[in-house]
Amino acid sequence: MPILAPVADKMGIDLVWFGVILALNLQTSFLTPPFGFALFYLRSVAAKVDYKDRVTGATIRAVTTTQIYKGSIAFIILQLCMVAAVVAFPTLVTGGIEKVETIDADKALETMGLPDPEPEPVADEPAGDVPQEAASAPDAAASEPALADDDPMKALEESMRKDAEKNVKK
Repeated sequence: MPILAPVADKMGIDLVWFGVILALNLQTSFLTPPFGFALFYLRSVAAKVDYKDRVTGATIRAVTTTQIYKGSIAFIILQLCMVAAVVAFPTLVTGGIEKVETIDADKALETMGLPDPEPEPVADEPAGDVPQEAASAPDAAASEPALADDDPMKALEESMRKDAEKNVKK
């Protein structure tokens, strides 16, 4: 994989699809003689000599290596069909994968402390008998919850500040 993946990437091959093809080929190789490891594992647990079953009393015949090889043919054909299907229709593997826009963590951290790019609209004329400077300058206590409601980061910072104050009081 470390040798083949960079080559496949340079050739423009989708690495997810390439990984699935490699896995299918490996899985097929575990079933094919002469180096079919799955066949050797099966050989190690299959009966080598006839024996009598303790529960039913029936005689269980021994399994030969040839029988194991013949029995694996159907599974090898299924594996080869799957490899052919994935090669012929790559969307079987990559169809549900969506390209996700990545976020640069450094840029996100740089903009975290900046004020909101869109300022809140200010009323042209104050209502009633409120002085002009009071109408144009919002109250600090009143604007803080509005910012926290609009900006999740501000709400998080405010929540962390309140938790820190509670911990200091304890």
